[in-house]
Amino acid sequence: MYHYTESGLQNVWLANGYKIRKCEDGDAVAIADVYGLNTVIGRHIATKSYLSGKEFRFLRKELDLSQNRFASERRREQKTANSHMGPRVESSDVHRSLGAEFLDQIFR
Repeated sequence: MYHYTESGLQNVWLANGYKIRKCEDGDAVAIADVYGLNTVIGRHIATKSYLSGKEFRFLRKELDLSQNRFASERRREQKTANSHMGPRVESSDVHRSLGAEFLDQIFR
């Protein structure tokens, strides 16, 4: 099993779909389909009733949204966007809109 911490999430473990290669500087991991993997992770997160700050950040990054752009697109200040990155926050309109946007993007 491989602990997929590159996602920024601590609870993602891979049973397959990756190869570990020995290199001079240590082990190198090659993931067969990073886009597909992140899509599956994002789908799961987008449908949750609450998001952790790390899950919120994962979706925002997968949508290629900076904190400033995310905040400006929702007519909020960056400080408000940052407040959604806390340890665990209940679902809100902001979370639902981010989840809906993610799902909309992957089903295009």
